[in-house]
Amino acid sequence: MLTDAAFTELRYGGATAAWLRGIKAFLFAVPINCIGIGYAFLAMAKVSEALGLAPTPRPDSPCWRLWGCWCWCTPPPAVSGPWW
Repeated sequence: MLTDAAFTELRYGGATAAWLRGIKAFLFAVPINCIGIGYAFLAMAKVSEALGLAPTPRPDSPCWRLWGCWCWCTPPPAVSGPWW
């Protein structure tokens, strides 16, 4: 059984394989993670709106609710991350 990286290394050896793995890692990391984070923020906005949480200065804009959810959810992982 071969992983994608091992198959790429077998087919394209040396610097070409390293370049392809780098491009593939970037394309899987940046756009796909941004889409996933966008879905998570959309879900947080819908849940906070449905529950009537996070009062905002402008209730018509979900941006303030997303900022509040981000401020609530980001510090614990940010603080615990260095100790993993």
